[in-house]
Amino acid sequence: MSNEILRINGLSTRFFTEQGQVNAVEDLDLTIERGDVVGIVGESGSGKSVTARSIVDLIESPGQITDGEIWFDDPELAATVEDDQPDAVDGDFVDLRRLPDETRRSLRGTTFSMIFQDP
Repeated sequence: MSNEILRINGLSTRFFTEQGQVNAVEDLDLTIERGDVVGIVGESGSGKSVTARSIVDLIESPGQITDGEIWFDDPELAATVEDDQPDAVDGDFVDLRRLPDETRRSLRGTTFSMIFQDP
């Protein structure tokens, strides 16, 4: 039995500006086990905040998640969406990127959240 709570496969987030494309997160694979505490460390501009914002679906224009899957272990949610979106469910895991916007928004603040470091 797996103890994974979050599994990210091939996540890429880009910003499309007049000056060109910025690849802020490129092909990220990450697995977090239940009960783990994870810190993301890197230099300024290395994509730490964009990674976190991508996971909780808070990327603002001109940013866009361009690829990848964000699998979250939630048996209750999986049972709820399985009939309407079977491709978004893998056992007890749900690919958050394949859910409708309204469903993803309803999870923020109740199922997962982000604490911003700077005002």
